[in-house]
Amino acid sequence: SYYYSLPDLDARGTLTFQGDTYRVAGKAWMDREWSTAALARDRTGWDWFALRFDDGSRLMLFRVRGAGDPWRYGTLVDADRRRVVLGNDEIRFTPAGSWTSAASGASYPLRWSIELPRRAMSVTVAAAFEDQELDLDFRYWEGVVDARATVAGVVVDGEGYMELTGY
Repeated sequence: SYYYSLPDLDARGTLTFQGDTYRVAGKAWMDREWSTAALARDRTGWDWFALRFDDGSRLMLFRVRGAGDPWRYGTLVDADRRRVVLGNDEIRFTPAGSWTSAASGASYPLRWSIELPRRAMSVTVAAAFEDQELDLDFRYWEGVVDARATVAGVVVDGEGYMELTGY
């Protein structure tokens, strides 16, 4: 799988709603992933997080679940725009709470605690609202999340997206 993310694009345009047109401007987020194959047979799904924080820092993390220890990876861009690649042993994910889809019966963990001990960083992530399940080629949960990071004792609020498959 290959991936890139551009979380701070300037966006401008117009929005027409109920016959009224408004000029809009803000930040847009674009990401792209492509791969050559499906998950290996011993892997059941993945959990992916793309977060941006009010201090300018950005965090993209994922884990692939399945037999044995999950495979974890991430990229941290700090407030000074320095990029750090995070390896398997630098990330701890702890899911909490769940929501069960009435449509599919799948139960998704929609609150998370994420620890980056070497960076003195802990992050909590929670779905902005529960029902964000998608029914495309396969069913999965992808949606807007609220985030809060504590970095060396300083609390920073954030927002982002979470994707959960294989539940």
